[in-house]
Amino acid sequence: MSTSILRTIIMENNKTTFNDKEQTLLKKLESYENRLIYVTYGEEALLECSYCYSLTDYLMFIIPNITWSYVIMASILGVSTMLKRKSHWRTYGVIWLIGSGFLELYTFSTVDFSNLDSGGNIEFLYCTVEFYRRLSFSMLSLAILFFDKIDERNNFEIIADMKRTLETIIYRSKALSLQRTSILRDSNLRRLFVEYYKRIEIDDSTISLDPEYKEAKNKALSKLNIENLLKEAELYIDDITKLKELGSDTELANTDLAIGVQSTSTSN
Repeated sequence: MSTSILRTIIMENNKTTFNDKEQTLLKKLESYENRLIYVTYGEEALLECSYCYSLTDYLMFIIPNITWSYVIMASILGVSTMLKRKSHWRTYGVIWLIGSGFLELYTFSTVDFSNLDSGGNIEFLYCTVEFYRRLSFSMLSLAILFFDKIDERNNFEIIADMKRTLETIIYRSKALSLQRTSILRDSNLRRLFVEYYKRIEIDDSTISLDPEYKEAKNKALSKLNIENLLKEAELYIDDITKLKELGSDTELANTDLAIGVQSTSTSN
């Protein structure tokens, strides 16, 4: 059925008129070659590409729009993989997008109208590729959302890292102690050291006397429940005291047991 007959039937049944864009589209679709271009490169390429005379021209026309969709997805990928547990998806996502882009470009660039059936069985290639592109982006987004990076280190490696970190802290503490000792032994450095901390004390006292600081401090203290904090502190101290007493009783019991065993062995 030709598009002119189809247009007449639709207008008579629906009692509607087409706008200029729809009229232009229907007129262009009267040509079989234009229908092939429509299903392969989309409506926008058929209507708006005034310089397109070959399949390569139509391909060059749709590439910017397709590229822009990949740029947007790459931006979303970069933002969503900023967290450490998502960082591994950045590499996988880039590979996924590059592979999908090359596959899509290959699909459009290898279109051959001479192999198509002129009887009317034509696949809507542009819509099909767009559907799979969106499906691909959705699958990648869901994978990033639900699958986090698993820590592949075992317990021994974690303990080794903690040990190295602790050693670094100890070395820095020793270096700080040596630095402070060397400063206090030198009279000039000791004078500068004392002046520095006196200046800090003066600054602290100046800040503490500032009315705005006092007001902010009082507001912060008013939000705290001092009584509950004191009760929790007392309970904490009582627990520590009980633990110390329990430890002392255990040591005494062990001592008495050792003395008893020793006296028994001596009598034997």
